[in-house]
Amino acid sequence: MAVPFSAYALDEAGFITKHRSCKTTIIVHGGKWSDQPFDELVMDDIVGIGSDAELDNMLCVQIESTVAVLLSGTTDKLNLIQPDKAKLIIASLGSDIEIVDRKTVAMRGLYEPSSPAVRLARQKDGNYGNVSDLCCFCFCRCVDKPNSNAPLMVQFVWQFGATRLFNPYTTKFLSVSAAESAKPSALVMASANALHLPNPSSQSYKQMKDHVNMMTNVVKKIDRPTIMLGIGIQAKFSDIEETKSVRLHDHQVALMQEIGNRNPVMKSVSVRGEFTETACENAGVHNCLSLGCPR
Repeated sequence: MAVPFSAYALDEAGFITKHRSCKTTIIVHGGKWSDQPFDELVMDDIVGIGSDAELDNMLCVQIESTVAVLLSGTTDKLNLIQPDKAKLIIASLGSDIEIVDRKTVAMRGLYEPSSPAVRLARQKDGNYGNVSDLCCFCFCRCVDKPNSNAPLMVQFVWQFGATRLFNPYTTKFLSVSAAESAKPSALVMASANALHLPNPSSQSYKQMKDHVNMMTNVVKKIDRPTIMLGIGIQAKFSDIEETKSVRLHDHQVALMQEIGNRNPVMKSVSVRGEFTETACENAGVHNCLSLGCPR
């Protein structure tokens, strides 16, 4: 028997209050949910089938965009099928199967599902956007005078997008502070204009240097495979004469190297454009890949 469910539980007002994930998920590639071999029990939620501890130990199946927890028994008495039974079920699902065990991911810039406590904290937050007096374009270059009517790039939108890049059914999220006492599978950092290239004597340089050094310390402290998403250069066109000489500052290089040391096999820093990637290469940093602006 299969019970489709949402990874995020909602309260009466429609706000997310709980994130549920599967300990093990059997992902069926190429199949259709309408062809799935289980009896489907239609429920709005899976509350009541087990305790919170039991629901943290679910065996699930994902076919197309539908994810369902697998149960045995009758509608009068349902029991969760344990994850160690996954291999016994594969034969009935076809040949193109992927078994994914849940990963715990620490995220700096984690978008926390909404709750009364989180909403209260956001009301007190004075950060309305990820912008300064420069308007950052998707190619990671900036102009002297931004359009005053341009909308702010709200920080929560980027945090939300970065968090939602992961399958919520196969991922459990931790904040960086919580991850310090745990051993997550990976650290993911969502950033924006941290690769700032003004003159070292400017106030903005000092502020951004402290920010980058803080991120470097986070990478060292968590000490797990690390992915950086969306980072880029913020600079005026007039500050850039030609790309051959543009390069990252030493403290920025140190951050890239700390990330690269934990991912020696592949590139793990997503930068906003070719200009930023060139600045990395010129500084001897080779783990940056241009994937465009996250906006």
